[in-house]
Amino acid sequence: MNRRDFVAASMAAGGTWLSASAVLEALQSSQTGRGPERAAEYYELRRYRLRRGPAQGIVDTYLKTAALPAWQRAGVGPIGVFSVMIGQDSPTFYVLLVHKSLDAFASLPDRLAADAEYEKAAAPYLNAEATTPAFVRIDASLMRGANMPNLTYMLVYEDMAAHDKQWSAFSADPEWKKLSTTPGYTDAEIVSNISNAYLRPAAYSQI
Repeated sequence: MNRRDFVAASMAAGGTWLSASAVLEALQSSQTGRGPERAAEYYELRRYRLRRGPAQGIVDTYLKTAALPAWQRAGVGPIGVFSVMIGQDSPTFYVLLVHKSLDAFASLPDRLAADAEYEKAAAPYLNAEATTPAFVRIDASLMRGANMPNLTYMLVYEDMAAHDKQWSAFSADPEWKKLSTTPGYTDAEIVSNISNAYLRPAAYSQI
């Protein structure tokens, strides 16, 4: 699955913005049965925070040759693997796992532990010396409910020129200007902090 199809299927069009009327129409279509129903999915976002040096290659190889194939065998997918191009905590790998159910999410560690092929392929990563760990830490979030009221979203662009053009169009949009100055919806009233990062997909990323 390519990045544009994935984000579109997740109700975020790649690098474009939906107007309020378009969102309302989509909701009404789903409620009246005119739109296709989609099974619930649960999104797990992992951040593998690294130190510069050999550990970066160890984690990259682990994700490519051990983790991603094992996650697929366990029914997880599609799977996105991204490195930080611009943003905090570089070097960091962002990994997006799509689970079909909460049970699938909760049982994944046990299924990996029972996967002999995974254990063999992951050995250099799993058996890294404590004095030279493969990573600094791993942060994980389950995107339905774990960090509410946080909002996490991903936008897709062909390149930075497209990013700049589309953000300029969004900033100048009359509907956005009206909404962003409406009492009760201003940044000062509804947002305490914003963080963002520019990510580059790994060659083996499925998203």
